[in-house]
Amino acid sequence: MVSTRFKCPICEFTCGRKKKFNDHLIKTHTFSSIEDAYIQIYLNGVVPICQCNICTITPTFISWSKGFRKFITGHNGNIYTSYNIDKANEISKRRSKALIGRVGWSKGLTKETNTSIKKASKTRQQTVQAQYNNGDRVAWNKGLTKECDSRLLAQSINMKKKYTSGVLVPWAKGLTKETDNRILQMSYVVSETLKKSDLQTRLNLFKRLSKEEIKRRLTIGAPHLELLTNLDDYTRDRDKNLIFKCKVCDYIQKKSLLSALSDRCEKCNPIGSKQQIEIDRFIRSMNFETIMCTRDLINPYEIDIYVDSKKFGIEFNGLYFHSELFKNRQYHSDKTSMCKKIDVRLMHIFGDEWREKQDICKSMIAHKLGVYETTIYARKCIVKPVSYKVRKKFFNDNHIDGDVKSTHAIGLYLGDMLISCMSLRRPYHKKYKGKLEVARFCMKLRTHAPGALSRLTKHAMTYCKANGFTGLLTYVDMRLGSKNGYLSAGWNYLGETSNRFWWTDGRSRIDRFKIRADKANKITEKEMAESLGVVKIWGCTNLIFSKNNS
Repeated sequence: MVSTRFKCPICEFTCGRKKKFNDHLIKTHTFSSIEDAYIQIYLNGVVPICQCNICTITPTFISWSKGFRKFITGHNGNIYTSYNIDKANEISKRRSKALIGRVGWSKGLTKETNTSIKKASKTRQQTVQAQYNNGDRVAWNKGLTKECDSRLLAQSINMKKKYTSGVLVPWAKGLTKETDNRILQMSYVVSETLKKSDLQTRLNLFKRLSKEEIKRRLTIGAPHLELLTNLDDYTRDRDKNLIFKCKVCDYIQKKSLLSALSDRCEKCNPIGSKQQIEIDRFIRSMNFETIMCTRDLINPYEIDIYVDSKKFGIEFNGLYFHSELFKNRQYHSDKTSMCKKIDVRLMHIFGDEWREKQDICKSMIAHKLGVYETTIYARKCIVKPVSYKVRKKFFNDNHIDGDVKSTHAIGLYLGDMLISCMSLRRPYHKKYKGKLEVARFCMKLRTHAPGALSRLTKHAMTYCKANGFTGLLTYVDMRLGSKNGYLSAGWNYLGETSNRFWWTDGRSRIDRFKIRADKANKITEKEMAESLGVVKIWGCTNLIFSKNNS
């Protein structure tokens, strides 16, 4: 038996063990994973996508020798969307020829008559449902209509012809409750519903809100809608019998009280969550035109808010529907990568950030759109050490992730006002031993300080030399930033980490280090999370930069 030898394509290293070879690529050549190494070396940095020509999902990585699969599970069935017509016909003939004279073991059997088929059917159903839930499988016609897709239009025309010609007939045609038991049961349901409607009307009278309460709720919850209806017409909060006028565009619309409290105009903001609409209105207040929920750029994915003039987009991540229950670990990272390919900057905002740190979010959005209240050049400031109390307050007030423990902090001061701050600490990873890590760096809200990063980096390097450190290290979250600022400041790009994650209960995020396995009691991380009622919510990768002493 001849053992497989793994040879590094970058250096002369060879070995016979896959794990040792993988560790060599990751540790010696600073790749974030074996998949990342394969992509960078053999695919020129281009992440492969499923070859079904419908979705843009990355297929499974098999191994170093085999690379990635061509398709994700289930997407190689429709060969006519995956290959040209000649290749597809060739595959079809080859499959047909292979089946001639063969009889499947399950021919004539159903899940009602065979336990093996029943078990396989249930397993398949669970597998497919899980794939749809985590995004690994996407319906080919999701988001399409017959107005924009020729295949759906052809299906619609074909079905209409079949019903018109009589090939297809509605199942209930010609049947009555006297002749068919199914229709009889339906008539009972309708009858009972109608009987209950009178009771529901009486109950609604007890649940009616007073006119003062309705006005109070609308004042707080719908400041952009003006009520035109006499409140004598109000019945209950779900009835669509109130008329409103949008204070922005003067569009008149009929809504229920419950719908009106979303403060959404059917013309200005026809789609999107309430938080998305708030972000959209903030951007519009700075005189930028926006597009809500567009699929034109990274189809089939959607950009929640897009500013075409700045090639800038925002992805609003509600904590429940963007958790691991509904979105896989690559979802947000894939969106960011797809936007990067078309030169669009995508910023991710989590629901708890918009709720609890809205001023910081607004300042970051305005900064990315080039809107500032104040511009202060770094060369006009002086650099001084920052005390623990000042550092903590500054980062909690100005940094999206708040303050974190550090050993030293320096800041740019204009007089007594702290304009920008950088804190330093020892890195967690042993492979970066000897360096100092930039734990936090940010500007004062709504302030633009050109040259701040370069100047603080220079002083941090001086501090490193004086205290026996070999240089600096930092991480940049791809959901918020990019590599351009650090490259301009003289930093060196090292690579990328795996996707960042937090835990969430649907309302807030919890740091990933706060929920870990309890080895002493033999409780796994998953069991610990389940006992606390939390699930993972994934972010994007971190970019790694370093700067060494010259």
